[in-house]
Amino acid sequence: MMADRKRMKKSGLNYVLLALLALVTLGCLGVFGWFMFRSHRKVVRYNEAVRAMETGDSSLAKLLLLETIREDRNHEAAIVKLAELLEQEGDWQGAAQLWRRASGLNAFQTEYVGRYQQALLRSGGYEQLLNALERQKQKSALTPEQTVIFAFVTLKSGKAAAAGELIDSVPGEKSPLAVLVRFYLNREKLPRTELLRKLEELTSSEDPVVAFDVCETIARVRSTLGDTEGAEKFRRAAANANPRLGEPQLGDFYLQNGKFEQAAEVFHSMLKRGPDPVTAVKLGEALAAQNKLDQLKALSEQYRIGNKPMLQAGYYLDSLTAFLEKDPKRLAANLKLVDGAVRSPVARMIGLYSAIGTRDLPEVEKQLTALRDGAATATIRERAGGMALPCIAELVRENRIEDATRLARLVQGWMKPELLLLRLITADDLRQGRLGSAEVKQALGAFPKDPVLLNAAAARALQQGEFAAALELAERNRTAGGNNPGILFQLLAAREGLGKLDEVSAEFGSARRKQPEDTALADLYLSFCVRNRRAGELKLLAEELRQAKTPELRVLALAAEAESALLKQDSAAAEKLLREAIAAAPSLPRLYLRLAEAQEAAGKNKEAAATLETGLKAIPADVELAYRAARLHALADDLEPAIRLYSRIADRYPDPELIRVNLSELYAAAGRSAEALKTAESAWLAKPDWPPAQECYGIRLTETGAFDRAVPVLDRRLLAAGKPELRVIQAWRTAMEGLIRQQFETKEYSACLNSCRKLSERIPNSPLAVEFREKAEKLIKK
Repeated sequence: MMADRKRMKKSGLNYVLLALLALVTLGCLGVFGWFMFRSHRKVVRYNEAVRAMETGDSSLAKLLLLETIREDRNHEAAIVKLAELLEQEGDWQGAAQLWRRASGLNAFQTEYVGRYQQALLRSGGYEQLLNALERQKQKSALTPEQTVIFAFVTLKSGKAAAAGELIDSVPGEKSPLAVLVRFYLNREKLPRTELLRKLEELTSSEDPVVAFDVCETIARVRSTLGDTEGAEKFRRAAANANPRLGEPQLGDFYLQNGKFEQAAEVFHSMLKRGPDPVTAVKLGEALAAQNKLDQLKALSEQYRIGNKPMLQAGYYLDSLTAFLEKDPKRLAANLKLVDGAVRSPVARMIGLYSAIGTRDLPEVEKQLTALRDGAATATIRERAGGMALPCIAELVRENRIEDATRLARLVQGWMKPELLLLRLITADDLRQGRLGSAEVKQALGAFPKDPVLLNAAAARALQQGEFAAALELAERNRTAGGNNPGILFQLLAAREGLGKLDEVSAEFGSARRKQPEDTALADLYLSFCVRNRRAGELKLLAEELRQAKTPELRVLALAAEAESALLKQDSAAAEKLLREAIAAAPSLPRLYLRLAEAQEAAGKNKEAAATLETGLKAIPADVELAYRAARLHALADDLEPAIRLYSRIADRYPDPELIRVNLSELYAAAGRSAEALKTAESAWLAKPDWPPAQECYGIRLTETGAFDRAVPVLDRRLLAAGKPELRVIQAWRTAMEGLIRQQFETKEYSACLNSCRKLSERIPNSPLAVEFREKAEKLIKK
């Protein structure tokens, strides 16, 4: 019984094992069958592709070959066939990629490398071809044909001498490409007419590379000569010789020359090969120029799906549509989605239009700058200038003269002369001191009642201390109806400069009666009274301001009382009043400044610095508070706080070079010589004729041992007007002596002698000059 059970158990186990073995066998057969099926399918698909190629059905052949490669990325035969097919279609760039892949799969097939190089040559991939030939040359010698190609691409990279050596190494090569290389290398010797004649002879070359390159070169030369018709002829010939390279250039040529219908035809032809966002954008611009809205909309529909560049092209085409339909909201929305991906002149122009519509002045300036600096045509610039003109006029009406002038300078010369632009630019030149007295007189004669020009002329006269002229110009401006608030300030400044203080007081009184709550005007009057020590008017002003409705004016009343106390030399009372004013108005910089001045006058420099630091905590952006605090720290030899504050305002102070000079001195005192030199150099580069910058930079150069650079800088300072400080003379002497030693050590004996003479002229009987002059003379005689 037990034995039967054991037999039954054993036979059951055998059946299970047999079943498992059968399943495994079936699985292996299934997998084998699947691989056999796939292999057969690949073979069948590949064979079908070959048959399609033989029957001329290239579209089907390409589809089947791509499917074959997709299933098997290493299918060498399919890759080779597809490369041949792309060559037949003229897609040399695609063929080059495939030949490179094929050569990587089978290094023994040297034909693949040759085909890869030829495809690169035909596709214009000169840089890649140059690198490939350089790598090959390191491994093995190039064939004569490859050497000619190497010479050609080397010449294309701008290395004429190297190309000449290469072509000279194969004197027996007479191929069309070799002839072309030799011709290019010698073309400088030919007159232009002879050059063009010989080039035109080469256009009939059987070598398509030569034919394309020659046609492209002639077209470029013809364009330079202004021969548009001749340039078009050879652009078309280049496109026939190599459509993939020539057609984009031909289309661009038509766009730039305003032949939009022909440009559209070229770009349509290019898109028949397949969708391309760059070409679609150019076609869209050509259609928009012809106002072909329906075609433009149909084109944009083709770019609703795809990768990011495809979608951005679609958004840009929608932007063109919105621009033509004058829909600013849709235009702005689509340009936002384009996100700057398209930067053509047309894109800049519609971006400008959108920015003007939204009053985005920084964007307007950005787009105008791009149009000025880019390759925009005269037509586009003229249209952009026309768009900007109303915006500039509006800025002038809003008295935003600086903004208007910046835009006017950007569009200068883009359109017929506009009086508005001329007036703005002339006024700006006057403000910047670019016009001489005769030119100013001429400009005022041309525009005698122009408020912008009169304002700028008055400002210039004030800067030069010509107060009578400034007064006359400001009065003319007011008489002509100028409404700029600055006119009043110019009148006041001019009269004060002429000493007509009673007239200034009367003018202030008249203005303040019209604008009793104007804080800026009251503050200006307060400063006038302090500056001219008009104690009676200060007292009256304080009494008047105490009754004012606005808190700001009541704070100025405290300031006026404090100034009255300072005039009486009662610094304690003044300090108390100013602290009370600060507590009431902690964001008014002048209060901290006046309190600090009062403290400094009383010899309390540390307290003055602390007051200014407190002001900076309340008003961290105030430049004058930072400057005064830094100056006080520097006087007290508190170097790091002074450096910190000067660095904070270095780019914002009205005179940044002054800050840099001060910073340089502080860095030097702190032992930070590299920073001291760098900061001094930046000040000197900005103002090379400014004596403090010359002194600072020359001394820093001397301290770092750069004597050859220090001497000419300090020379200029010694020759400049104004007596130099003793330290400048000492630095010059140190630099000269160091330079003499250096020149002697480097055996520049003639230069050493000249330097010795120069030192002796300023410092007679200089022991060092005498010593080295004798040494140098002896060595020169030997």
